[in-house]
Amino acid sequence: MTKQAIYGLLVSRTKNLGDDVQSLAAAQFLPRIDLFIDRDNPKVPLHLKNELGDNTGIKVIMNGWYTLKPLSWIPDPMIKPLLVSFHIHPPLVDLFLRRNSVKEYLKRNGPVGTRDLYTYEILTKRDIAAFFSGCLTLTLDYKYKFDNMHEYIFVTDLNEKIVKTIKTFLNEKKVIVFSQNLFRSTSESLLPDKVKKIIKRVLGEANYSLLYIVSYNLFDIHKEHATNFIERLHLAEKFVSLIGQSQLVVTSRLHTALPALAFRKPVVFVNDNVSDPRFSGYRNFLYRFTSKNFAYFIKKGGLEDLTKVFDVIPNEDILSSLKRRLINITTDFI
Repeated sequence: MTKQAIYGLLVSRTKNLGDDVQSLAAAQFLPRIDLFIDRDNPKVPLHLKNELGDNTGIKVIMNGWYTLKPLSWIPDPMIKPLLVSFHIHPPLVDLFLRRNSVKEYLKRNGPVGTRDLYTYEILTKRDIAAFFSGCLTLTLDYKYKFDNMHEYIFVTDLNEKIVKTIKTFLNEKKVIVFSQNLFRSTSESLLPDKVKKIIKRVLGEANYSLLYIVSYNLFDIHKEHATNFIERLHLAEKFVSLIGQSQLVVTSRLHTALPALAFRKPVVFVNDNVSDPRFSGYRNFLYRFTSKNFAYFIKKGGLEDLTKVFDVIPNEDILSSLKRRLINITTDFI
């Protein structure tokens, strides 16, 4: 292979389509995709290393959630990274950042653009240069354009009772319901939802998260061999097109909400854990409800004027500035 720029796309093997939407956001900036790089095990295959020889490196936009493998994660030396839209899962911070190799990597390749204010704060407290970049999915309109807007509301991963009420009131033709979950993990299949809620309450959010990561590495790692990244990216494109052509988005998921903002769609964000660090930096762009408050809103007749009440994006000027800077950072790197 002759000396030229080589481009890798960061991909994930999780059950969450939101991870593929993040890959799609990076892919739109690449002139081509020469290889896929596993987010949680970012290594270059040996045969490709031999083929590349002394090539200057593989450019990879390293946006995403880190990581299912906190004790072994370190990118291949051949990877030339853009550390942007970077989020460290809160229960893993100490495991992840106590490793000198990780801290030195982030310092050497910084400043790190963080996906949220939480990650920015934990990095700067450890003397790792960082800035709040926002999530790359906010820029999905850089490539994807949707001229047609249809009179439907796009709903993802809400309480079933709320979804039923919305569909009954608005007519099923005006509501599209989707889920970001591509499959049920083995641990989820083994345990009923009620049991999982009890375990989460007993262990706490952080320990439950760690338990999930352990169970993934023990039971779900086999799914890696069945992962078709091309199919997942095509599904992510379908998902994004449904968002981009909708009138309004109602969701509990961050990576439904942020792509919606990219296409200037108002977002009704229904989530009981609004203090989740992943949401820090975005709350002022969303119409926020807890499940209880949104149910009350519906009961009082709020659905009747849903698209009229929530017809603009709050603080859109600040959001636009964030997007422009993110696009400039990414295109400069490429």
